[in-house]
Amino acid sequence: MNEKKFEKAIDVLLHQQAQLSSGITEIKEDTLKRLNILERVSLNLYDVSVEQGKLVTEQGKVVAEQGKNIAQIIADFAELNESLKETNERLNIVIFMAEKYLGGDGKSNGKSKK
Repeated sequence: MNEKKFEKAIDVLLHQQAQLSSGITEIKEDTLKRLNILERVSLNLYDVSVEQGKLVTEQGKVVAEQGKNIAQIIADFAELNESLKETNERLNIVIFMAEKYLGGDGKSNGKSKK
């Protein structure tokens, strides 16, 4: 191989090496950009999942409070129902007494004695 061919081969190799080096640099820059994007996406995803966790916890508290409220309403309703039964019994006694004293025989005949 003569000197001109050797220099030409060296030039071709240097040119290919320069292109390869340039390509590697571009790949590195592109990889860094993609890593930065991936890092931002990961942080955003983490922030969203933390926020969702807080919301789920808060919803759990609301549901528990609503459960307590419903239980209290049921208890209040049961108490009201018992009071209504007692009131009905007392009212029935008053009606019975009124019929007995005003109606004579304790049976209502539509006529009242005054």
